Amino acid sequence: MATHTAMAQGSNAMMRSLLEQRVGIIHFVSTKDRSWSGQSRTRYTDFLVNEITKDGKVVHLHDFHRNARELSRAAASQHAATQVSAPKPSKPDDATSTVGDTNTVGSDKEHTAKENSNPQADHAPSDKISDTDIDTLVDLVGQTAADQLIVFFTKIQQNSKPLPNAHEFVTIPAIGEKSKRSQIHGEIRRIFSGKIETVTGTDDSIKATAARKGNMQRGRRTAHANDKGSRQNLPVGGTGPFLHFSLYKENKDTMDALSHMAKILRIQPKAFGAAGTKDRRAVTVQRVSIKGRNPASLISVNERINSIKIGDFKYDQEPIRLSDHEGNEFVIVLKNCTFGDTDHLSFEEKLSAAKSTIDSALAQLIQHGFINYYGTQRFGTHQIGTQEIGMKILQEDFAGAIQLLLSYDPLLLEKSQDQDHIKGAHREDIDRARACSFFLERSDSKAALQCLPPRCHVERNVIQHLGKNPSDFVGALMSISRSMRTMYGHAYQSLVWNFVASKRWERFGAEVVNGDLVLVKSASAAANDDVREKQESLMWEDDIAAAHDSAFVPHAVTEDDLQDEKFSMYDVVLPSPGWDVIYPPNGIGDFYVDFMGKPENGGLDPHNMRRRQRDFSLPGSYRKLMGKPNRVPTASVQAYSSDLEQLVPTDLDLIRSRKAEEAAKSGSRQQIDTTAWHKFAQDVRQEELEQSKRRAAQREAEGPAPSVRINDTWVQTSVDGISNKRIKIAKHTNVLEDETGHTTGGDSSIQTEDSAQDNEPAEAKTDAAVVNQQNKTDELKDQQAPPQQSVSTGSETTAYNISQPIPQMTTSNDGPPRLEIDLDLNEGSTKPRSLNDSDHSTPIVAQDGAKPPENETNAHPKPTDTEKIAVVLRFALDTSQYATIVLRELQGAPAANNDPA
Repeated sequence: MATHTAMAQGSNAMMRSLLEQRVGIIHFVSTKDRSWSGQSRTRYTDFLVNEITKDGKVVHLHDFHRNARELSRAAASQHAATQVSAPKPSKPDDATSTVGDTNTVGSDKEHTAKENSNPQADHAPSDKISDTDIDTLVDLVGQTAADQLIVFFTKIQQNSKPLPNAHEFVTIPAIGEKSKRSQIHGEIRRIFSGKIETVTGTDDSIKATAARKGNMQRGRRTAHANDKGSRQNLPVGGTGPFLHFSLYKENKDTMDALSHMAKILRIQPKAFGAAGTKDRRAVTVQRVSIKGRNPASLISVNERINSIKIGDFKYDQEPIRLSDHEGNEFVIVLKNCTFGDTDHLSFEEKLSAAKSTIDSALAQLIQHGFINYYGTQRFGTHQIGTQEIGMKILQEDFAGAIQLLLSYDPLLLEKSQDQDHIKGAHREDIDRARACSFFLERSDSKAALQCLPPRCHVERNVIQHLGKNPSDFVGALMSISRSMRTMYGHAYQSLVWNFVASKRWERFGAEVVNGDLVLVKSASAAANDDVREKQESLMWEDDIAAAHDSAFVPHAVTEDDLQDEKFSMYDVVLPSPGWDVIYPPNGIGDFYVDFMGKPENGGLDPHNMRRRQRDFSLPGSYRKLMGKPNRVPTASVQAYSSDLEQLVPTDLDLIRSRKAEEAAKSGSRQQIDTTAWHKFAQDVRQEELEQSKRRAAQREAEGPAPSVRINDTWVQTSVDGISNKRIKIAKHTNVLEDETGHTTGGDSSIQTEDSAQDNEPAEAKTDAAVVNQQNKTDELKDQQAPPQQSVSTGSETTAYNISQPIPQMTTSNDGPPRLEIDLDLNEGSTKPRSLNDSDHSTPIVAQDGAKPPENETNAHPKPTDTEKIAVVLRFALDTSQYATIVLRELQGAPAANNDPA
């Protein structure tokens, strides 16, 4: 499908600019002396995003393991290292004399002895259930059922024998959703340590009874899979029921990555907790949490999903919730950078100009900041933007919203005919177009679902629902996950906000004016917190982090505030339209009414944003007009030649490099052990060569001088298996040099032989050996062997694959030339080698008489890529800010567009 995001059009500055204007991204804060541009995300590894935690640490993946075996080995190594570094107890005979040291041999023995004496002591469940587990139980089964289960569990604890399950039990009211019933079964088994077992009745109610002894033991093992006993051999720190880990992903958004992991682990995606979503076409690292799991149960993800790696496990008392981070650090590589007015400069001068331009742009960004626009990725990746679907929903035209949601580019269906050139994501776009066409044009939901790509969750839910209920468009929208269906309304709000921000900048510039809105602390507002939209979608929570907060209230700037200079441009906020916001009283509020009231913008009223469906009833939010990096940004200019170069290593690159070095060090000892064998093999090879030399010298000394015909050297040139064409490249005799340095008694000529022609030269006579060899070549050809060339020396002909080097002829002073082949055992290749250490290679001349170049490298020089310029940027932003907007501000507008319209 034709995409319309700036991310997709990153290599086309004009298309990117048109798209930005379409969604209200119009103005720049600073005017650049020299504009420049570059291609972002030439590879997804050119865009690195690392989460920043609440304590200000940048999240990186430091290590990962492919399977449980590697994890166990790492745990053993870590445990051994801890034992070595641990201080020895002052009293060796007293295992308890070392306070706080649980890694000494004595303490391990004591712990083992205790376990052996009471094997169930470590797994004995606590009489008290944690408050977190109680809250979980209440959310699942209700307050009444939860209280009954807790009382029932207390009674089981007080009895040494299990209660007869036929006499006492607790009934949980009917629950129609199977997934929720499964969750209740699992949570009850975990919370009550397997002492309560549950079964679903025919009416979907759940009956809880006391577990029998055998079932109780199995329940304990399941419930305590993450307790001290199972964790003691894992390299994991911290305590608590929640396992935190670093998620490294490539070319996937966070929701997609978590869904893939959940499918592998056979759990629900909502079991994971994350602070926010990260870019799709990028390499990102963030912290994720899950409850009731140990690392060994998750580690299979590393082996089964190539684009995802998890590691750096740690237990914690709390899960990771939305907005539990300070922002993100970006490392972005812009390639194929061009700078204005540098065409006449040399490459070194261009690098210098690039450096000064980037330094100036960074200084302006630090000093003046940027307009805090919503980035183009906020508006979707398809031809129809998410803001258009949101506008239809707010108009309560739900059928129109469905029509836009399933829209597609007809050109993709034409491209689907050429299957040979369809690859990767483009094939998924075509499959989506086919599925939507089947449903919209034929109402064939079954065919549509069969060809719909797996990633199209929204389209699948809509088509499935409408296939059963063709006219229930509201239900089709409600079948979409809440995080997705609220996205459409938020996208429309973002569109309005962008145009309002542009109008505010156009009218008043970088000055605080009377009527601007700012957020101020309010003690009374904290008491009125209604938690109304604190459960915003995971998809968009980061973008609305500057929303209306219960601890802050909007305040319109007055003349007194301006005189006291109480506020700066970084305090000014603008509301996104909603029923729970106020609008600026300085004329900008009127622009909301004018803009939203236009038919092309929906004909909506910013003062009437309530709808019958709660998810479509938008309360609104506040967002700061200006933004700036929260850390000092840095940049570097580099020269490179290929766009495939990885100029900045990813965390995975660093880990693999470190592991390769460690493997090389550990393998050095093994290499030393094999040195003796290598030396023995080399000695055997050298001895064989010496014996070959001695046998050849003996044959030359004893045998008669061969005839001239034997000394002729022929090279067969035909590879078609039909003709027997060959070239005589040399004619040898014993070569002697007189005192003047002239050669006597030798003759050499080059002649051509072709058995397929009648006019053969006098010297060209059919050689039986050559014919036989040709017959063999024909047989090999029938077996689809590679083409071969034959080298004939008199009565002997040897065939070689033409992809191998042609063996060279050697000439000695005491005998005829000899063909010697040296098999290089190390490289596995065939190389010519002289027996008397004086090689004389005979050049091979083509039929046209042209002599090939002596140096093959010079004959076929590899083309060198033109040197290019790349800019590497590193900066950090708050959760609600967009890196693409920072890049836009750094690059600046073309000279013709510097002045605001």
